[in-house]
Amino acid sequence: MIGDIFLEWADRYGDYVLLLVPAIAFLEASVGIGLFVSGAILLSVCTMLYTQGIATLYQMLPLAFLGATSADHIGYFLGRRAGPAFHHTRFAQRYASRLDKTEQLLTKHGELSIILGR
Repeated sequence: MIGDIFLEWADRYGDYVLLLVPAIAFLEASVGIGLFVSGAILLSVCTMLYTQGIATLYQMLPLAFLGATSADHIGYFLGRRAGPAFHHTRFAQRYASRLDKTEQLLTKHGELSIILGR
């Protein structure tokens, strides 16, 4: 049923259907929004596009990569900008010990902790 609705939409807006891939990848990798947008949605959309012959893997992979890395970069820069002010919020003060442990983990293991967390 939802597949039929998606295919109807894809037929109607064929020129823009590939923009769903980076958009969903962006939402899935975004800070906060990614809690509600599952990677399974991106997988389902890409499967539909591929099986219907609308897009190839060589088209979708770079688009998904672009969307996800864009969200990661925006999240990083938001964290750099808003991070220091975040430590003075009531929420951060309530969970100060957990935040300290997290920062120690990131300082100690650096890139590996981010890769494993991702």
